[in-house]
Amino acid sequence: MKEILNRMKKINKRVYLIIVIILVVLLISLLSYRGIVNRIRENYNKEEIKEFDYRTYSVSGRIGTTLVTIINEKGLEKVTYLELNEKKPIEVYPKGKTQLAFDYKMEDRNHYEIQVEFSDGENKTYTIDYEIPRVKGEYVLVDGIYVNKPDVTTGFVKEKTRYMYLNEAGNLVPGNWLTGEEPENWFNYNKNNWGNIYVESGGVDSYYVWIPRYCYKKDTTNSVSGNERMDVKFINTYDEYIDGNTGETVTWEELKAQGYEIPEAFGWQDANIAGYTTPIPGYWMAKYQMTDLGNYIIDYLMTAGQTGINVKNLTTSTNKEIAKYTYAINGKIEHESETAEEYTFANVAAGTNTVNVTTLDANGSIIGSMTKELLPAEVNEPELSSFDQDTTFYVYWDSEGNEHNEIPISKAPPENWYNYTFSNWANIVTRNNGVETYLVWIPRYEYSLDQTSKRSNVNFIKGTGTKTTTGYEIPEAFKWGDNLEHELTGYWISKYQLSEATATPNVGAEVSAVGNNIMIKNITGTLVNSAITNGTELKYEYYLNGELKHTGNSNTENYVYENLEVNHTYTVNVIVREKESNKYIGSVTNKLTTRGINAPLLTSFNKEQTYYVYYDEEDNEIVGNKISEEAPQNWYNYMYSKWANIVVTDGNVEGGKITGETYKNYFVWIPRYAYSLDQTKKRSEVVFLEGTSTEVPAGYEIPEAFKWGDNLEHELTGYWISKYQLTD
Repeated sequence: MKEILNRMKKINKRVYLIIVIILVVLLISLLSYRGIVNRIRENYNKEEIKEFDYRTYSVSGRIGTTLVTIINEKGLEKVTYLELNEKKPIEVYPKGKTQLAFDYKMEDRNHYEIQVEFSDGENKTYTIDYEIPRVKGEYVLVDGIYVNKPDVTTGFVKEKTRYMYLNEAGNLVPGNWLTGEEPENWFNYNKNNWGNIYVESGGVDSYYVWIPRYCYKKDTTNSVSGNERMDVKFINTYDEYIDGNTGETVTWEELKAQGYEIPEAFGWQDANIAGYTTPIPGYWMAKYQMTDLGNYIIDYLMTAGQTGINVKNLTTSTNKEIAKYTYAINGKIEHESETAEEYTFANVAAGTNTVNVTTLDANGSIIGSMTKELLPAEVNEPELSSFDQDTTFYVYWDSEGNEHNEIPISKAPPENWYNYTFSNWANIVTRNNGVETYLVWIPRYEYSLDQTSKRSNVNFIKGTGTKTTTGYEIPEAFKWGDNLEHELTGYWISKYQLSEATATPNVGAEVSAVGNNIMIKNITGTLVNSAITNGTELKYEYYLNGELKHTGNSNTENYVYENLEVNHTYTVNVIVREKESNKYIGSVTNKLTTRGINAPLLTSFNKEQTYYVYYDEEDNEIVGNKISEEAPQNWYNYMYSKWANIVVTDGNVEGGKITGETYKNYFVWIPRYAYSLDQTKKRSEVVFLEGTSTEVPAGYEIPEAFKWGDNLEHELTGYWISKYQLTD
């Protein structure tokens, strides 16, 4: 009995589980049903949805560019969206009806029929009103006749397409480019003056004529066998004809009833609607092409520089006599000539510039034309990290063509440093120990050889891309590595080296840093001496770290950069120019570090018998106070080679002179320094050292005189050396 009860419990659990599953299914069905109802109620007004039952279904399809959704609910049918390019399946809610067929056909230009067949034998046909797509155009009245105006808004490059019109002599001549205004008498279809344009690209030119939309029928009143004539009416894209005299509109239905037809050329196949064409207002038809790619009627070399865009080396290939050459930029003719001459477009704006040269005959008609675009060049920025930031300078030229190179690359470049669009390449100059080298930046590019024009075409490449334009290749110079596996963004190439480290450089000077001052004196050199010998006045621009500090007129001027920071490295640059023309002659550049000068030590001298010695402007000796008293203000100045001097004497000092002495010994203070022998200039270079520092510039050494001790293990800040002893 117990076992039976246990089995019953298991059976009941299964029953309970089945019941739960059924309830879940019913709940899901209910929720789905309510979801369907809610979706429909969201799409339609509540007043339209009064009842909804299991026999309700919806039809979805595609017509034109609009989705079709038809809801059959107690006779209610609703069209919400139309599209014809796809045939969507019919959705049936709930299951019970299935779609057997779905099709549509065009009843007329504005109506479609959707035909639906269902599995239960019911067939439905839905008629849908639909606005067909069309290119409306501009239907305008010109000289008593309505016609669709020639459309130049799409399909043509404005900078390479020109209006053509009939001049007073009846010759078809060129007008403005499409970037400008159209001629007043561009077209007049009442006088058989059809709209014409001229397109030229890369020397290949074509003529086009505008065919406006029209309908036609045979003119039975004026036609004879073998000489049939057509009655033509220009119509809009609604296929309506408007009488230019009365303003009366004739519909297509009326025109069609009168026997008019529309050529198939005035519609293009709509990919979305099978068998349907979209009405267009007209089309351009090519009349003829005058040139081919292998034979340019006219060609020229176009180069861009700081002065503008230059057109030169004009060549022609025609049997016709050329009466005039016109030179235009950006759709505006700036110059005309009877011969093929060189011409420069000045004051060219930034951005893309379009240049055109056209040859005309005596009637003003085009013989040939060539249009070229100067596109803004985007190049890889010059790489400057490998150069000394203080002794390398940007090189650029002003509007007068004078060279400038005063700004070190440690600073921002000048605004007009380079512009590859106008062939203004990035240049720098490096100066190192008297050696001056100019370099130019070659950014990454691709090139192709134009066999027709016998020249190479170049496109710059950003980054290190290796993808090339068809027919182009990248020079191997932009590759490096054992297997040329690395790519360069560009490289610097040496243009020329102006000078070497010689005893007589192009421009030279004595440059020294003493204490917190830097002095420049004795500016010489072959170029300086030559200019002075020829009587050319020069000026001397003194720069400190790229900033102009002084302009002098004499090469013998001793100029001092004063009160600088001690133990700081400075770059001094002296640029020599012709005073009148500002023409660049040359420059001298030095990189120096200011260092403190050790003050004279006086503790070992007898304070009552030792006196300061200094010299006046006429170099007369003056004996000053005792060293126990205040030192004279101009006691010494190593910048100007005024060394610290003292005298030891037993005499009396009156009026700056010693009297009644039995002895007097003169001493001069030698502050600690390091030196280097310059074999080129045949002189020694000296830098003073602060304290007992042993850190010296490369190539310099400290004299042993500044060491003392059994093993020379001690360092001196300086020492006094006897100049001379006048008495004994």
